[in-house]
Amino acid sequence: MKKSVTVVLIFILLSVGLLYLFRAFSMSDSRSSNFNQNQYSLTYSTSIWVVVNKQHPLIPKTYSPKKLVAIGNGQRMHPQAANELAKMLKEAEISKHQLTVESGYRSYETQSLAYDSLVTGFGQAKADNESARAGYSEHQIGLAIDFGSEGCKVQDCFANTSTGKWLRSNSYKYGFILRYPPNKESI
Repeated sequence: MKKSVTVVLIFILLSVGLLYLFRAFSMSDSRSSNFNQNQYSLTYSTSIWVVVNKQHPLIPKTYSPKKLVAIGNGQRMHPQAANELAKMLKEAEISKHQLTVESGYRSYETQSLAYDSLVTGFGQAKADNESARAGYSEHQIGLAIDFGSEGCKVQDCFANTSTGKWLRSNSYKYGFILRYPPNKESI
């Protein structure tokens, strides 16, 4: 009798264990089927994780975000980025640093004009070094922003200002990175 109780108990424990494992796998399958590929994609233009640079164009290249919000100085940005930007600007002000928003979202057409202007003024090699072609710019998705301060607007001199140094040390706290640090542009 004792042996049969032990066998039944083991059978019940195994059944409960298998049922638990089955539910765990079923739940993970349902969670993965709810995964929003557009929201968390490195290639979909609608994703805030999208990788766009000179080697990875937006698809389509003329992509334009559906929703942008004003961030000051006539500029607009993706709502999530704008929310974090507001927090960062407030902290910069508390820390006695005055950041000026110089350039946020740029449409395909605006980026094309900016790039073409550099080509006309300085040649294609310099334009390719200083700017992205339309369809290859982070500004076109509304997640990039250029700053100025202390008489230096979107120029290399900004890095040497106290505000530029503050930004380099603190921007990551708000989800921003310095996209092209000196001597790292190629990567």
